[in-house]
Amino acid sequence: MQAISSRSWSLCSAFRRPPRAKGGVPPDSEHAPEVLAGSPRHGEWVDIGLPGTEVKIKTFVAYPERKDKAPVVIVIHEIFGMTDWVRGVADTFAAEGFIAVAPDLLSEPVLL
Repeated sequence: MQAISSRSWSLCSAFRRPPRAKGGVPPDSEHAPEVLAGSPRHGEWVDIGLPGTEVKIKTFVAYPERKDKAPVVIVIHEIFGMTDWVRGVADTFAAEGFIAVAPDLLSEPVLL
């Protein structure tokens, strides 16, 4: 059996990070609510209308701390819908200077 090198151990231990992750790594699902509560960035819920319908998609938007124009990234959640972890990912993008838009695609019935 091969021993784990110190470099490999460092990479493995990077996944066990503290609640306030550094270097653009989003918080894990356990620590996301704490990180979001302490975030200096502005995050808000908005309703975005679906053109041609009366459907509104509930969307979380996280804004970077900057006065000039910012690029936008869309954050898509997994099958479980909008979670604090997804909002934490959006906040992480905002920390990197992006406006992060995370629509809750399960907030309205699917239109076929």
